[in-house]
Amino acid sequence: MSKKNLKSLLTKSPEKTYWLALILILSIASLLRFNGINWDQGFGFTPHPDERAILMKVWEIEFPSLSNLSVLFDRSASTWNPHWFPYGSLPIYLLEILQSIWGALTGSEIFDPRSMARSLSTLADLGTIAGTALLARVCFGNRVSLLASLLVSFSVIHIQLSNFFAFDTFVSLFAVWTLFFLYRVAQKGRLRDSVIAGILIGLGLASKISFFPILGVFLFSHVIGSISYYFEPKKILFPISIAIKNLGVGLLLGLIAFVLAEPYAILDWNQFIADTTEQSEMVRRIRDYPYTRQYIDTTPYLYQITQLGRWGLGWPLTIIGLIGAISALVCKRHWALGTFTVATMFACGLLLTLSNSILMILVASGLAFFILIINFLLRGSKSLETTLILSWVIPYALIVGSFEVKFTRYLLPIIPLLVILGSAFLVQLTRSPQNSIKKLGYLGSILVIFSTITFGLAFQNIYATPHPGVAASDWINQNVPLNSSLLKEHWEESLPGLEKYNVRELPIYDPDTPPKLNKMSESLSETDYLIIFSNRLYGTVTRIPERYPLMSGYYNALFSGDLGFQPVHIENSYMSFANIEIYEDSFSRPNLPSVDKPIFSKDRISINGGFADESFSVYDHPKIIIFFNSEKLEPTRLKTIIEQKSMDFISFNREKAAPASKENTASLMMSESTKASQEKGGTWSNIIHTDSTSNRYPIFFWIACLTLISLISFPIGYLMFSTFDDKGFLFAKTLGLLMVCFTAWILSSLHIMRFGQSSLWFGIALVSTISICITIKKYREIFKYISANWSKIISLEILFLGSFLAFTLIRMMNPDLWHPYRGGEKPMDMAYLNAVLKSTYMPPYDPWFSGGYLNYYYWGQFIVASLIHLTGITTEVAYNLAIATFFALTTCSVYSIGRNILSRKKNPNKISPVIAGLFSILFVCVLGNLDGLYQVWDSIRYGSNIFTDFDYWRSSRMMQPDPPGHEITEFPFFTFLFSDLHAHLISIPFTLLVMGLALQITRNDFGNIWWKSLPPLSVLGLSVGCLAAINTWDVPIYTVIAMGSLLIAELRQIGGLNSLVFFRVIWKSAYVLTIAYFSFLPYHLNSITFFNWIEKTTNTTTFSQFISINGLFLAIAFSWCLYSVFPFIAHQNVIRFSAKHLTERIYRSHPKFLALILITVLLFGYLIVALSSGMLGGAIPLSMLMIFVLVSYCFLEFKNSKSSYSDSFFPCLLAIGAFSVVIGVDIWRIEGDIDRMNTVFKFYLHVWIILGIAAAYFLYQLITQMSFSLKSTLSYCWVVFIFLLISSSLIYTVFGTVDRLQDRFYKSVTTFTLDGYEFARDGIYRDENGDVSLSADMAAIRWIRDNIEGSPVILEGVTPTYRWGSRISIHTGLPTVVGWEWHQQQQRWEYRNEINSRMADVNAIYTTPGFELAGNLIDKYGVKYIVIGEVEKLYYPDSGLRKIYEGLDGKLEKIYEADGVIIMKVRDL
Repeated sequence: MSKKNLKSLLTKSPEKTYWLALILILSIASLLRFNGINWDQGFGFTPHPDERAILMKVWEIEFPSLSNLSVLFDRSASTWNPHWFPYGSLPIYLLEILQSIWGALTGSEIFDPRSMARSLSTLADLGTIAGTALLARVCFGNRVSLLASLLVSFSVIHIQLSNFFAFDTFVSLFAVWTLFFLYRVAQKGRLRDSVIAGILIGLGLASKISFFPILGVFLFSHVIGSISYYFEPKKILFPISIAIKNLGVGLLLGLIAFVLAEPYAILDWNQFIADTTEQSEMVRRIRDYPYTRQYIDTTPYLYQITQLGRWGLGWPLTIIGLIGAISALVCKRHWALGTFTVATMFACGLLLTLSNSILMILVASGLAFFILIINFLLRGSKSLETTLILSWVIPYALIVGSFEVKFTRYLLPIIPLLVILGSAFLVQLTRSPQNSIKKLGYLGSILVIFSTITFGLAFQNIYATPHPGVAASDWINQNVPLNSSLLKEHWEESLPGLEKYNVRELPIYDPDTPPKLNKMSESLSETDYLIIFSNRLYGTVTRIPERYPLMSGYYNALFSGDLGFQPVHIENSYMSFANIEIYEDSFSRPNLPSVDKPIFSKDRISINGGFADESFSVYDHPKIIIFFNSEKLEPTRLKTIIEQKSMDFISFNREKAAPASKENTASLMMSESTKASQEKGGTWSNIIHTDSTSNRYPIFFWIACLTLISLISFPIGYLMFSTFDDKGFLFAKTLGLLMVCFTAWILSSLHIMRFGQSSLWFGIALVSTISICITIKKYREIFKYISANWSKIISLEILFLGSFLAFTLIRMMNPDLWHPYRGGEKPMDMAYLNAVLKSTYMPPYDPWFSGGYLNYYYWGQFIVASLIHLTGITTEVAYNLAIATFFALTTCSVYSIGRNILSRKKNPNKISPVIAGLFSILFVCVLGNLDGLYQVWDSIRYGSNIFTDFDYWRSSRMMQPDPPGHEITEFPFFTFLFSDLHAHLISIPFTLLVMGLALQITRNDFGNIWWKSLPPLSVLGLSVGCLAAINTWDVPIYTVIAMGSLLIAELRQIGGLNSLVFFRVIWKSAYVLTIAYFSFLPYHLNSITFFNWIEKTTNTTTFSQFISINGLFLAIAFSWCLYSVFPFIAHQNVIRFSAKHLTERIYRSHPKFLALILITVLLFGYLIVALSSGMLGGAIPLSMLMIFVLVSYCFLEFKNSKSSYSDSFFPCLLAIGAFSVVIGVDIWRIEGDIDRMNTVFKFYLHVWIILGIAAAYFLYQLITQMSFSLKSTLSYCWVVFIFLLISSSLIYTVFGTVDRLQDRFYKSVTTFTLDGYEFARDGIYRDENGDVSLSADMAAIRWIRDNIEGSPVILEGVTPTYRWGSRISIHTGLPTVVGWEWHQQQQRWEYRNEINSRMADVNAIYTTPGFELAGNLIDKYGVKYIVIGEVEKLYYPDSGLRKIYEGLDGKLEKIYEADGVIIMKVRDL
């Protein structure tokens, strides 16, 4: 064809021109990739560790013979099961199948599959380029398509990764093509596109599970398409019903594709979850691996962008890609919305850098999707292309960018999309009507194209020469005498072809210890040559000198030449083009002397490209350095040099350390300045005056303080609970405590004010000011309510006072704060309470780990400490008053919720709603489980005396035997009766506050005035947020309740279920969660949760156990459901007593009705089988039955209600939530739990509370609605049955209380007091090592309280947990070196070695007879006072204690001695 004809063809046929250009681009891309496919030729096996592991798995698996296919379903015996899931199985299977086909065709077996494997990766990358072109074409046109595909073809990161068989290219392939079809889904809503996209997602997940964010895009594409149907019906034409159908079918086929491509993810589920969890924890550095340590102290997001700019894409393309993404959001017309969106995404990124837990990842991703939906709605369908692409780019970048492990290849799946957006931006500039902008667009396009092509061609130089490892091996074989001794580094690749040499390894990554240094010094002295394969090790260990001080010194000495080693040969391969080479600087970042400067050629221009990520440099072009041991120094000399260099290196790096004011959250230690402030503050005598009036009349002053808080908070409660009968009066105390304490806490957390009376009175003033403003605005309404309801208000206050005084009386009859066998967690609670009370700033210091801060949900103790600061009442009394307070708050809150669930409409049956409130109190706060009945029955069977043999403790352990399980089955009355001032007890009133606010929200009617909903939503967010700091376990349950209430409220206001309802629920939920998190941000920043996910449970709840615990609530709830649902069913003529009619009805029914009947029959059949056989435990089928009935009722009520609302929706929400929790607990447990001890303990307690409130409502409705008649046998039997259940549950209340009151430290003690230390007045604790006089220790404790200023570190003996050990720190709040071992291990799980080290040091101080060691250890921990009492005398030898008596050679002076207890003070020398 002539040039003229070709030109004519190109001009007249733009489509052909496009396809010819695309084919040309793909051809060039193929050449660039296949050029380096054998980059490691010369190695016996690939030096890429991930590729090596994958190919080994390919070698291990084999498809079974056709006669033995059944073995496929046996995960342990199947040869097709890789038993390994860090990567997906699809590419592994694909390579194995290709090898089998090759073997069948050629008759030869492939022993080295590297070329074939990398060819697959290359083909996947070429498919990515083609997908990039087609996606860009349908979204932005041909010019963007060709530009984007050209840039991806020449991008270095794509070229390099296509030569590695590590699956990132496969994920990119599936990502681009999935987006291509999802774009078509969002446009047309065709089922086939949803199906193809779903299948691609399944295959992508089978390649790498990190592809999971694409599921959000799949949902997103269907959502925006269906939303457009309602907002722009002329643009996009498919309703939500089509979207739901396509979504379901696509997901189903995607699941099938995933199972077929990776079947053992299901069949070998445990291994799959284990490997996936390991990878998840690896990238977040919850698990520490040597190859991830290079990323310590690297900046999230910025690090990855820098590496892309330097090596992956080049700076021009990287910058244009980022600008393209931002410009897709920030346009001229919607610049304000775009700016807000970008700011929100930055905030999400910041949020994930603070905590990248699974929960936070889901929250941030959900928020990102939500903001993008808002953008789409406001911008219209013209933004479909950019919004869809960003729905993949932004969540994926947010998640991956927040990882602690920042391999650049993790970003590959979004790079083509960034290139598309950047190309679209450039093309848009070239089309601008303004000539200057158009020129800028062309100039930018030329710069990006030129730089990217140059960069890609320069990278080809790396593959133009042999691999540096092969070249280094050749040099050694040619220049080093045979049998020479060679040293290499452990955890590093080996050079090939060194079989004729004596090769040994240096244990660089082993912990730095003297034996390690001795061994290394000997090896270095004896060796002839030292081989450094790459910067993998020296670039890592030198950046964490606190962990590797010796290795930091070793590398510094090695590269400076002080060890007598000289670099004799360096092999490397750099990016090079036209006599310009860009080299990777591996020495500046770790602050090491460079040894490679002299090797650069004078004929070339060398440019320092900066540090390169390990994943870019060490596989295909590492810098290999060979040192010659020229001086052969003695081991002792080498050891001395390394030690000296270690000290010098660390000193140098300390100058660059973080400022002293910054808390070390990584190790949970306070900064020096904070520690100094904490030690100076908290003098006991300044906080507590034991001879004050408040300590003589503690009950009066305590009540007065609570009354004051209640009064100043009532106007706020009036506004928040406007539809409640009591206008929030009963919630005022809880709400007031929350707001006053939050004010003081946030001030002390930000170091604005010290925690104490001043900050608390400031909080009271602030709350009072808010209330005054509300009162001024609504004074007529408020005073009118008070004047009309003053008698009701008084009666409600009497309810609080009565509950408070009743439980105060119970505590006065047994105020003991410890018991030798059933002491519970009171010592820990007391220690933390005293520490919080004495802390100057938040977070409080840890009383059981001096120098550290408390890594525990301490906010409950903060509330109690606030009341102590305000009243001045001593802690041993305040502890018992706090128990009574929280019981009274719980009683009032439960009453208010139970009373106000009912609407304010007049009751035609004339049964007061007060009865519902009283039922709630009875069910939640008073009753026990059925174990009381069982104990009475046992006493009858065995002839024992129930009054003396009743065991109150047994009822909290209803799931015997242990093991398995070790479950704690507390219920509220037991919790308050046992009186541990623990997190689960303190949180109860605040969980009820969330529930009360949620109930109020279901009644609010703000119409379309959205800003009016912000105050109650803000208070709800604050209430949910405080739960994380009081008892984190409660957050999931009450967050769901809060969100459920928002759904009920929107259904009520809008009158039906549509997309607007979901939109409003989503934004309000997002607002509540944002307030919840950010209001307590200082707490989240300073706390580390080592166990924050779920795992498969160890055992399940049986039918009898579940009935024994919640039998009363189940009976009432099931009765109400049957009674309520039956009229609907009967009205529809579904149930008739005529079998003939029922048969005819079924025969004539619609297929959907027949399917419903079939499902119902199967469900009940399953329940019967499950209950009878115990399959999955009894709780799961029973809970499923209850959920089914409750949901059925709600559906029927919703369908038949004129207002789309019913009072019963909220209690149904509660009950459904409770039963869902029961099911969840029988499937999963919180990771790290002791079997499922705490999982059952924490969740079942709230199941009781929630079901108790719901059951109270159900019982009230049954009483008011059912027509009872003694002539009706069924009604009579039901009344008797419920009465007997309630009576049986009251047995525990009576006998359990009596038994608990007698469970004193000494049963003969009958003193009537609130003093929790009364038991120690003349008590003797019988330790297994001997007797301990408690009175002597308590006298010393009181002396310490009265005479020691501040909060200095004290030293006391270490004993096994739950004994009298740590008694000084417990009852004074002073920090000790180490306290109860198990509790510290739970709160410092990753630092357990430090705990053990401290225990060993404490034992050494008390045990060693030597002065020097003890003195050094005392200085190490900053100890100011040392205690020697009966405990220390029982646990430590006299020889060790004698040196302390004698003052450690003048280091100590005696300041206290009485009754065998001595306190020594460390002199300030």
